[in-house]
Amino acid sequence: MKTPTYPGLALLAACVIAAALPADARLLSFAAGSLSGPRLSTGDCDGDGTVDGALAGSLSGRVDEPAALRSARVDWYAAPGTPSVASSELNVADDIAHADLDGDGRDEIVVVGAHDWHVLHLVNGLLRERASGTTTAPLWRVAATDIDGDGRDELALVTLRRGLVDEVPRAAVELVAVVMTPMGVTLSVLDTWSVDAHVGDVCFAPAADGPVLIIETGAEEVGGRLHRLSTTGGLLREEGVVIAGTERLRILSLSAVDVGQRTLVSLGDVTGRVRLVEWRGEGLRSYGVAPLAGAGAALAGSVGGDAQMWIAPFRPGDPLGWWSPVDFR
Repeated sequence: MKTPTYPGLALLAACVIAAALPADARLLSFAAGSLSGPRLSTGDCDGDGTVDGALAGSLSGRVDEPAALRSARVDWYAAPGTPSVASSELNVADDIAHADLDGDGRDEIVVVGAHDWHVLHLVNGLLRERASGTTTAPLWRVAATDIDGDGRDELALVTLRRGLVDEVPRAAVELVAVVMTPMGVTLSVLDTWSVDAHVGDVCFAPAADGPVLIIETGAEEVGGRLHRLSTTGGLLREEGVVIAGTERLRILSLSAVDVGQRTLVSLGDVTGRVRLVEWRGEGLRSYGVAPLAGAGAALAGSVGGDAQMWIAPFRPGDPLGWWSPVDFR
């Protein structure tokens, strides 16, 4: 699928507005392992009906070193403030996503990095690898949701490439169906969306006509261009694009949650600021900035209908953050 063009499409900037937290807002900071480049995901791995979190990041090695010389880990948290359960060491963990791949009501954890992907699951309170595989192109980002209502999540996988002639980054976003059986895991590409740019992050967001995929693109330090793609019928089709702020900062963390009649999206930029916005028509409505800084955030629903936000440590050794309800006065 070729990169679409947008003749006459307006690029609208979202302004950050000052807002106060509601009186019942709860904030929590708790210890996290010293992982570099942390990536955060939320879901329900133990099937208890409450939100758990997982943090992935690097233990050692530079990003320019071969994957075999690097090490990474996933830490799983049953609830905010609880001790973590660590996975065995991986080589690279560039991104992570909760995903119910087999439809049993319990999320697996999908980890991608370099040319490898891993599926982890919780077994007797421990994180174990259930499946793994390799790809020809390096994997950079992953997101998951059920796009067809069959009870099993599909994946969005981002691969990054450099041009053969120039240094312009090129990215491909693949919508992937997953079949998981006791014999293994099969990945089938449903559709591909390509762009001559770097992708900062992707996330699925609920919408009236089914889940949409939100993708941030940019180049080096300039970006903040958000693309909205429909996933109807397993096809990726562009619906709109906006610029998330006049500063044009790169956004390296995206997450979304349905709150009543609104779909809120968190935008974590390179400065550690996490903004909360709503995509409305051809623009973004900004609600404010999260009360805790971090390397990115993951939004989720919670018991009682209040949304919650987990916030990744901005630096190794910083605590994890948690905020609920995610709202402003």
